[in-house]
Amino acid sequence: MKIFIDPGHGGGIDQGAQHYGLVEKDLNLNIALRVRSGLAELGYEVIMSREDDRAISLTERTWQANTLKADAFMSIHFNGFDSPQPEGFEVLYYPSSFNGRRFAELILFNLRTVMPEHVNRGLKERKDLAVLRLTNMPAVLVECEFISNPVQAEWLKTMEAREIIANALIYGANKFLVKLEQNEWP
Repeated sequence: MKIFIDPGHGGGIDQGAQHYGLVEKDLNLNIALRVRSGLAELGYEVIMSREDDRAISLTERTWQANTLKADAFMSIHFNGFDSPQPEGFEVLYYPSSFNGRRFAELILFNLRTVMPEHVNRGLKERKDLAVLRLTNMPAVLVECEFISNPVQAEWLKTMEAREIIANALIYGANKFLVKLEQNEWP
């Protein structure tokens, strides 16, 4: 089984959210590299949209995943907001993708399991996101937490936090890929 991991943003211009000394593109890549290692240890072929700080368009990311015939696609992000109050994680998927929703449910379940004290913002359907709309395989976009929340930002600066999040994504992706390989879903 083959999974495409997309650390969101990247390159000089596309930094993503920036708060409290955290830059989203860097945090996304840090988590994605951990996820890649964990899934590779489980025997999956893992393809990354980027392994360093480079700019890659959304259409190029989806084109790569489609061309390489990935079985699943995961884009890793962190939320940011003007106000410091919002917090929590959420998982987005394309509305008409049955397996995309199943993938999102498993990721959300594992985030909830390893971070029960964090706010669960749930599953969200999104038609407007290129990485969900243009992929030919089940795809999710994970917003792992708000870096604009000062309490969460301090937590995210720790290696422990990054390992916790990465492990949740690894476990959720593994459960999904096992079910997909065993044809448990249509």
